[in-house]
Amino acid sequence: MDATKFATFFGNVPTFTIPGRTFPVDTFFSKNPVEDYVDSAVKQALQIHLQPNEGEKENSHFCLSVIHVRSM
Repeated sequence: MDATKFATFFGNVPTFTIPGRTFPVDTFFSKNPVEDYVDSAVKQALQIHLQPNEGEKENSHFCLSVIHVRSM
């Protein structure tokens, strides 16, 4: 994305550079349509949390937060 064009379009708003790292993300699609995509996403997050691979441990707190919110 061109931050300068974006800022100009929105009335010359300030831009910020935030240092950090990006991590590769794998996208998986369901083979079959699901009725409740939120429920399916929570189940998938649970499965990832219960069987973490290298690098996924950082996401454990996020998964637990999603599960907690969904259970309310």
